[in-house]
Amino acid sequence: MNITKNTLEAFRKDFKATVKELENQYGIEIDLGSISYDSNEFTAKLEVSNRPTNGLSKEQNYFNQECHYYGLDKSDFKKKVKLDGKEYIIEGINPRGKKYKIILMDVSKGKLITGTSSWVKEGLNK
Repeated sequence: MNITKNTLEAFRKDFKATVKELENQYGIEIDLGSISYDSNEFTAKLEVSNRPTNGLSKEQNYFNQECHYYGLDKSDFKKKVKLDGKEYIIEGINPRGKKYKIILMDVSKGKLITGTSSWVKEGLNK
């Protein structure tokens, strides 16, 4: 295997498809976290969590629990917001972020970024 960023992205997708049966069997979610690599090997953090029983994703459950700390509402999850002339979708809350806590998807690029809660609230007119 030629270990590159592109092959690891493909590996991550294949891994997710392969563990789907285990997820269903045990009622869990399995994700590959951060991956470190060089040309000879790679290591990845394996994250396993119980699947929410309320039908919501773990990201939305976390957002619902924490949003009020940042002046947001539960209904703001997946809401489109215009910031600095660009359109974003609110994707969640970054629990490890110090300043940039709100996870946003740049609609035009399909790329995740993080922003401050005050910046996001400005776009939501709050």
